[in-house]
Amino acid sequence: MHAPSLTPVARLQAPLRWFAAAALTAIAGRTMSVQFHRLIWDHGPSGGIDLAIFHQLVAGWFAGLPVYTPDGSFTYPPASYVLLWPLIGWLTVETARWWWAAAYVVMLAALVLLIARETCATTTWERAFVTLIILAMNAAGVCIGNGQLIVLLLPPLLAAIFLVARGPASWPRDLIAATLFVTVLVKPTVTAPFFWLLLFLPGRVRPALITAAGYATLTMLAAWLRNGDVLALLHQWIIRGAAEASAAGYGNLQLALSSIALSDWILPASLVVLAAVGTWIYRHRHADLWLLLGVTGVVARIWSYHRVYDDVLIVLPAVALYRVARQAGSPSNERRAAGSAAALLVATLVAPGPWHDIAQPWRNAYDAMHVIVWLMALSYLMRVTARARVYSYADRG
Repeated sequence: MHAPSLTPVARLQAPLRWFAAAALTAIAGRTMSVQFHRLIWDHGPSGGIDLAIFHQLVAGWFAGLPVYTPDGSFTYPPASYVLLWPLIGWLTVETARWWWAAAYVVMLAALVLLIARETCATTTWERAFVTLIILAMNAAGVCIGNGQLIVLLLPPLLAAIFLVARGPASWPRDLIAATLFVTVLVKPTVTAPFFWLLLFLPGRVRPALITAAGYATLTMLAAWLRNGDVLALLHQWIIRGAAEASAAGYGNLQLALSSIALSDWILPASLVVLAAVGTWIYRHRHADLWLLLGVTGVVARIWSYHRVYDDVLIVLPAVALYRVARQAGSPSNERRAAGSAAALLVATLVAPGPWHDIAQPWRNAYDAMHVIVWLMALSYLMRVTARARVYSYADRG
């Protein structure tokens, strides 16, 4: 009796899988080697550039020097400098390079484990692809080479949300979650939209109240260390932040408004988007957690000033879409659509970021392609959430 012959599609699966694994391995190897070299050993103008700026700004804050200057490189709120001090304030720049390199390795491993768990990756191939995609991400590589924050923030951000959204309420659980969330608010343009999840998902307000109190305390401490007026410092941060957002970055609402001469609307528009996603999360607070994380991830990427390294946020909608594609109870056409959208998001993550050396209009078209794919994923996830589907493997306690 002859074994049934394989279909053409089945015969192609194994070679395509090996080809994809080989390509991702090559990209991941090059990305990580180049970017860790930039961080640790490159002493040129681009090596660990953001880490050096962080070091300078933290030292300047505690020395009482002006930080919110018109030519300032970064714009962070007062509490961020207090939060950054334990990471960098007591180190030389050269020592900090090695400390941050070790922290990146730990957080990349944590992110791989989290994503593998949440995508229900059980086979060796699935776990290998999760690892390779994370390591091949252009945004993660640029984050490491620059000495930026998003790779360090995403695992504790997810841990904080999982703690309050899953499992029984308890003071220790809420205190740990709030502490983690206050820590990741070192960069609120990335993490602030996720505060709505902390507020609405647990069915209690204690984690959000502890977080708000902790962040307010750090803000007042930061102002006290400079003998400054906290309201004046916050005003300077907002004014300087709006100016920076209108002149730099890519793929965000603020830069789009600036490009059509609506810079004065940057702050109100961002606040409207932030309020809108909060309202949406409240209305759908009983939906699958990853659908909410996916939507919030896209909003967090486009609502405020960001550069290419913050594209790491797009991992969240990619995971959400992959989970929809894996759901056996969904119609096959919906699963295919979700799988295709997840693949497109992964392609934008692995592809090079904005190509500043190519001529216009191709550069703008390339940047716009990324944003269009993100917005398509956002729309799809919102539609799936609105249908209030229940996913059998969605939330593990």
